[in-house]
Amino acid sequence: MRATGTRHNIVSIPPGAAFLQTLVEKLVCGELVEGFAPFADGAESDPLALAGVTIWVPTRRAARSLATQFVTRLGNRAAVLPRIVTLGDGDEEGLEFQRFVAGNDLLVPSEAQAIDPFIHTLTLSRLVHSWASALRENERAMMGGGDIIMPSSLADAIGFAGELGSLMESIATEDIEWSQLNLLDVADHADWWQLTLKFLTIASDAMPAFLHERGLEEPARLRGRLIREQAQQYREHGSTGPVIAAGSTGSIPATADLLQAIAALPNGALVLPGLDRDLDDESWSKVDLPDNAKNEDGTAPGHPQYGLKKLLTSMKLSRGHDEIEHITLSAEPDSGPLRVREHIVSEALRPSATTDKWQDFATKYDDAQKAEALAGVSIVEARGERQEALAIALALRETIETEGATAALVTPDRNLARRVAVEMRRFDIVVDDSAGQPLRNRPAGTFARLALATAFGPIDPVALTGLLKHPDLRLGLPRAKARHGARLLELAILRGAIMPPERGFFEDAAQTLRRTLLQVIADEKTPRAHSTIVRMSDDEWLLLIDFCQRLDEAVLLIEDDVLNTKQPLDRWGQCTTAFIEALAIDEHGELAPFYNTTDGAALHGFLAQLLDSGEELDTTADHWPDVFDALMGQRTVRAQGGTDPRIAILGPLEARLQTFDRVVLGGLNEGTWPAAARNDPFLSRPMKAQLGLPSPERRTGLAAHDFQMMMGMADVVLTRAARADNAPTVASRWVQRLMLVAGSHATTAMQERGRKFTDWVTAIDAPKETEKPAQRPAPKPPVDVRPNRLSVTAVATWIEDPYAIYAKHILGLQPLQPLIRDADARERGELYHQVFEEFVRSGINPEADHAMDQLLLSAKAVFGEAEIPQEFIAQWLPRFTEIAEEFLSWHARQIAGGHKVTVERSGRTEKGLNGFTLTARADRMDRDVDGRFIIYDYKTGASPTAARARDMKAPQLPLEAAMTIRGAFGDDLQGEVAGFGYLRLIPGTPKFADMAVQPDHGDPDMATQIAEEAWKRLGAMIKKYRDKSQPYRSYNRPPKERRSYSSDYDHLARLGEWSNGADDSAGDAS
Repeated sequence: MRATGTRHNIVSIPPGAAFLQTLVEKLVCGELVEGFAPFADGAESDPLALAGVTIWVPTRRAARSLATQFVTRLGNRAAVLPRIVTLGDGDEEGLEFQRFVAGNDLLVPSEAQAIDPFIHTLTLSRLVHSWASALRENERAMMGGGDIIMPSSLADAIGFAGELGSLMESIATEDIEWSQLNLLDVADHADWWQLTLKFLTIASDAMPAFLHERGLEEPARLRGRLIREQAQQYREHGSTGPVIAAGSTGSIPATADLLQAIAALPNGALVLPGLDRDLDDESWSKVDLPDNAKNEDGTAPGHPQYGLKKLLTSMKLSRGHDEIEHITLSAEPDSGPLRVREHIVSEALRPSATTDKWQDFATKYDDAQKAEALAGVSIVEARGERQEALAIALALRETIETEGATAALVTPDRNLARRVAVEMRRFDIVVDDSAGQPLRNRPAGTFARLALATAFGPIDPVALTGLLKHPDLRLGLPRAKARHGARLLELAILRGAIMPPERGFFEDAAQTLRRTLLQVIADEKTPRAHSTIVRMSDDEWLLLIDFCQRLDEAVLLIEDDVLNTKQPLDRWGQCTTAFIEALAIDEHGELAPFYNTTDGAALHGFLAQLLDSGEELDTTADHWPDVFDALMGQRTVRAQGGTDPRIAILGPLEARLQTFDRVVLGGLNEGTWPAAARNDPFLSRPMKAQLGLPSPERRTGLAAHDFQMMMGMADVVLTRAARADNAPTVASRWVQRLMLVAGSHATTAMQERGRKFTDWVTAIDAPKETEKPAQRPAPKPPVDVRPNRLSVTAVATWIEDPYAIYAKHILGLQPLQPLIRDADARERGELYHQVFEEFVRSGINPEADHAMDQLLLSAKAVFGEAEIPQEFIAQWLPRFTEIAEEFLSWHARQIAGGHKVTVERSGRTEKGLNGFTLTARADRMDRDVDGRFIIYDYKTGASPTAARARDMKAPQLPLEAAMTIRGAFGDDLQGEVAGFGYLRLIPGTPKFADMAVQPDHGDPDMATQIAEEAWKRLGAMIKKYRDKSQPYRSYNRPPKERRSYSSDYDHLARLGEWSNGADDSAGDAS
C-alpha cells in the first residue's frame, strides 16, 4: 500500500501471483486501501463493510471469478459482496455496459441507447453494397480495367460491413471524430485507397445521421462517453466507499481516463496486471518508442508492456518501487524459482532493439537455476493438429487426477478448442469452449442452412440428404417415423438419380417408382432399384408417400413468384421461418422441442430479427442462402451448464486474471498466437497512423501480455503443431525467444517433459496386440444358401471374383448408389440399344435414302424422352451420328447377305446344369442363310477383347452361344452357332464388328466347340461349388491376370491388406 498523501495509489500483481486471490486478500486485510480493513485478523467483521466497495475488472468472467474468490475467502461469514463492474476491456463480445443509479456515488447515465448490432450490420451492409455496385459501374474505368477486390454480392457486402464496423468501433474507441478523415492526404496513395476514403467520407455522414434520427449511439462511442463521465464523477465528487480498478491495462483511452481518476481518489486503488519489474531502464524507455524513420509506432505496440508503459506515461509516473509496489501473498516475493522465471520471460520478450543484452543475461543465472525456474514448464511439439489436441486433452486429464485441482486450455484457435473438447469426451468429460461456437455450426444452425440449400434455388441432393438425416427434421411425424421415412426417400429417390430433384416432385416420384417396380416384378424382370426398396412392405410404401407429400407441401410454402423476384430481407425471413418450422414441427403440432434448446433459442432470436429487418435490403432467391449464412455467422452460442467445473477451455481474453493448477497454452504458432497482423480494407497503415488509430501490432502486444501473465503460473504446458492445414508451421516468436534465453539445458528439459504427452498420444491409440494383415477371405457358406440361378454376366464375375457372388447373392449386400451420379456408359448404352432396337424392328431398308434420317429422328426422340441432363445428350448425340453411319453400312451388309435379325431377346435354361438356371439377354442374334446364328453384344465403353471371349476368360458370348444351341431363347432361335462377337458403338473404333469367332472361319464348328467347352466348364464349376468345402475366394486369378477388374465388394474383402505383396497366385480359376 502506498504511503498516505501520495498522489496515486498504484500497485502491481506480478505474473507469479494468483491475481484475484491476492487482490481479495490484500483488500480485506487492509493492505490495499488506506483505512479500509474490514476483516483484518482480530477486527470485528461488519457484514456490510464490503457493500460500499466498487471494483472495476476487465471482463465478465473475471467479475464472476472475483465474486467466487470473495465467497471463498469469507468462508462462513455473512457479508454483502462488493459491487463488481465490468469495464469491457479489449475485444470482448456482447459487452454489457453497467448502469447504476446510486445517488451521487456512481454516474446516472443518459437515456441514450446503443444501436442493436444486427441493425448496425444491416445498415453498414446496405452502404457497402450500394458503394460496391456504384463502383463497379462508374469507377472501374478510372482503375484502368485492373482487378479490384470488392464485394460482388450482398453476402460479400455483409463480410465487408463487419470490417467497416470494426473500423468504426476503433475510431469511436480512440475518440477520433469522423471529420478528421477530411484531413488525410492520399495524394501519394494507390487509387484504391482514394476510393475507400471517398466511401468512408460518405459513410461518415450517413451513419451518424441514421443514428441521430433514431436516438441511438455507436456502442463503442456510448461506452467511451459513459466511462469518461464516470471518471469525471469520481474527480468531482469522489466516492463514499473504496474504488478499485484491477487487471486493466488501459488499452482503451476512456478506460485509461477512468483508471487515472480511480488512482487519484483518496480511497481508490489501481491494481495493474504484471507490470515488468526486471527490464533495465534503457530497454524500458524503448518499449513505446517508434522503430522506424517515419516516427510511426512500427513494432513497438507488439511488446507486452506497451499498454502499461503508455498508461503510466499518461499519468506522468515511472515504474519505480517508490511509486508502484508489487504485491504478492508470498513471504519472500523477491526470490524463488517463479521469481526467476518471471525474469526469464521478461528477458525473452524484451524489445527487439535491445536483444543484444541477452549476452549479459546469459551469465546472470546458471543452467541449474534456469532449469529450476522452468521446471513447471513443458513444451509439446506435436506432429499435427490431432496429436496436439489429444496431447492437450491428456494434459488436462492428468491434472484432475489430483482432487480439487483445476486445469485450463487457453488458446485463440477455436478449431483447436473444439478438437480438444471432442477428445475430452473419450474420458467422459464434457467441457465446452467458453468462447462458444458459431450458430451456423450448431445443430439448429446447420438445420437452417440445410433447409435453405433445399428450398431456394435448385435442390442440392447432398444438402437435402443432410437435411433428411438431421434429427430435427420431423414434418409433423413422430421421430422414429420421420427417420424411417427419410431413409426410404433417400434410397428410393435420391440414390443413383441422374436428374436433380425438383420442387414438389417427391410424391409423384414415389408413386411412379412403386408402379414401375410392380410392373417389373409382374414381367418377371430384375428390378434395378435397391433391394431394400424392392422388399418394402405396403406400410412402408404408405409411409414413404406420406413423407414425400409432407416434404412437398413444406417446400411449396415458398411460392414460385417469390422465388423468381427480388424480395426484401424481411420477406425472405418470413418464407424461411415458415419453411423451417414446417420441417421441425412435431406430431403434436409443437415447435417447443426445436426452439427450447440453447442453439434453437438462438436461431429463434435470429429469425425474429430477420422478420423485423425491414425492406431496406433486398436480394434474389439464389443469393439468399449465402446472405442468411453471412448474417447467422456473426451469432455465437455458448454452452449453458452440464460441463465439468474442474476444466475450462478459454480464449486469452477470458483467461485474464484467472488462476489454475495447470494451464495449457495451445496453438503457439506464428499466425495463430500471435495472430498475423491484418491490414484494414478501408484504410492503409499510413492513413490509420495519420488518424491516430492503433497499429495492427497493438493486438500482438495485448496477446504478448496475456502470454507473459500466464507463464507465471506454477504448471504451464506450451503446445504447437509442426503441421497445420497440411502445411508446415513456424513456432510462435515467444516460444522461440523463451527457448533461446532459457538455454539448451532448460529447453531440452522442457521438451522432454512435453514429450511425455506425445508419447501418451501414441500409446493411447496403439493396438494392444500387433494386428496382422487380413488373410484373403474364403467363406464356405452352406450349400443350401448358395445361388442356383445366375446370369451369364454374373458367371463372368463368379469366375473372376467368387467373393463378389458370395457378398451379393448369399449375404444379399448391395452397394449404395452415389447421391450425385453422372450419366455414364450404362445410360448411353441403353439409349443406343433402344434406338437400334426400334430401327431394326421397324424393318426400314438400311440402304434406303431416308434410312439415316429416320435413324437420327428416332435417336433424337429417344434421347429427348430420357431423364438425363441435357449436357450429356449434347455430347452423346453427335457421337451417335458417327456411329449411326457405321451401323447402317454394316447392317446393310448383313441384310444383303440374307440375315434375319432378332434384337433384345431374353433367355433361360436349366438343361444339363443339374437344377442350376442360367439366364441371359442377347442384344442381337442374326440367322444366316444356312440357318446358323451369329450372336452380338453391344459395347459402348471398356469391354473384354475378342480374344478373351474366344479364350473363355470372358464367358458371356460363349455361354449365350451354348444357350442358343439348347433353345434357351425360344424355339425360333434354337440352332447351331456360326460365330459371335462385339459391336463396338464407339466413334472411330477400328473394328465396328469385333468378332471373337468369324462366321466364315475355316473351321465351321469352331463357335460350337467353344460354346460347348464353356458349357462344360460351367457345369464343372457348378458341381465344384456344390461341395461345402469349396470356398468363395476373393479373386481366383493371380494379380497379373486381373487386368483392371474391380468389385463393389473389394473393401469388404480387405483387398488392400492381403493382395499387396502376398503370394495369392494359387487361385482356382476355372
